[in-house]
Amino acid sequence: MPALHIRGAGRGWSWLAVRTVWAGVMIEQPTPAQIVAARKSAGHTQPIAAATVFATADGWKKWESGARSMSADTWALYCLMTGQHPDFVVVPREAGAEA
Repeated sequence: MPALHIRGAGRGWSWLAVRTVWAGVMIEQPTPAQIVAARKSAGHTQPIAAATVFATADGWKKWESGARSMSADTWALYCLMTGQHPDFVVVPREAGAEA
């Protein structure tokens, strides 16, 4: 898998950077069953999974129940952050490397 560096914006991730990374990389919107399976595979509770993508626990519950659709961008971010993305992994930046 190719290595991928995503710069943070302050304490969080830069959505602009994430959207730029996915330009040209097709990832589909997930089904509720896929969301549940990915969360369980990561060993996350709903609140922890939600925090991983800067969402609320209530919002995550709605994604899992099908009451709301998770965007492909959010799904890609969750898969990336939990090591489940089919094409990319996050690797730490080398010490002293410029941002």
